[in-house]
Amino acid sequence: METAAEPIITAQLALAGAVLAAGGAAFSNIPLGILRHAYPTRIRRHVSWGPAHIGLVVLLYFSVATILVGLAGADMGLPTAIMVTAATQAITVVAILYWAQKHDPHGAMGLGLRQGGNLRALWFGGVTGIMCFPAIWGTLILWPWLFERIGGDFEQQALIEGFVESSGSGLFLAFLAAVIIVPLFEELIFRGFLQSLLIERLGERRGLSLTAALFALMHGPSAFLPIFVLALVLGVVMLRTGRIVGPWALHGFYNGAQLLLVFLIGPMNGLAQ
Repeated sequence: METAAEPIITAQLALAGAVLAAGGAAFSNIPLGILRHAYPTRIRRHVSWGPAHIGLVVLLYFSVATILVGLAGADMGLPTAIMVTAATQAITVVAILYWAQKHDPHGAMGLGLRQGGNLRALWFGGVTGIMCFPAIWGTLILWPWLFERIGGDFEQQALIEGFVESSGSGLFLAFLAAVIIVPLFEELIFRGFLQSLLIERLGERRGLSLTAALFALMHGPSAFLPIFVLALVLGVVMLRTGRIVGPWALHGFYNGAQLLLVFLIGPMNGLAQ
């Protein structure tokens, strides 16, 4: 007789996660209010790239990823996997920067690479993001239980398992890449490039939500909800400050905190790689 699989998260822990998420969502009005006061005007402007460029970015990304994975082999370790991810994103970002410089009179400013005001954006963006983290961590705890209840088959992300199984200098280099390099590339691709266009075409709420949903889907259904909530916060910080430094720092902080938690208590459910 087969026994039922032990749940990833108990009902009691899921309830605690739900309470933390709800309380954190209510509390988030305070840091978001601080951010609105610091940046009363949303930074939006016309972007010179369009849907065709998104299609080219997607094609380029998956083409480069396929080639690099083929060269690295299916049995690559954690450091190689992180480097393949970073290299794929770097090539994609180079293409995005080229299009921005070629088609936009303001160059890379539309991607959030602005001169001046970065320390201020980092401060207010950091305060906002960190104060919103209870809501993110609540969904991080709740989602595995909820995902299984709606019929999903929860699977731990392969990269997280790789961090658990790795050690030595390779682990250290992979950790640095996960909290510094990869977050920068992903923020330029999603918040700088994609979100700017979607907000212009769809409006703020739908543009922010669709960008966050696409970002979360990229990480797989098992990590969807916490990554979606995180991406909403990153998107709001980008929209208000107009600078990539805020979401980049928050993204890296989240990855680092998540990995430290994995090292301390074992795998959980979502790394915003």
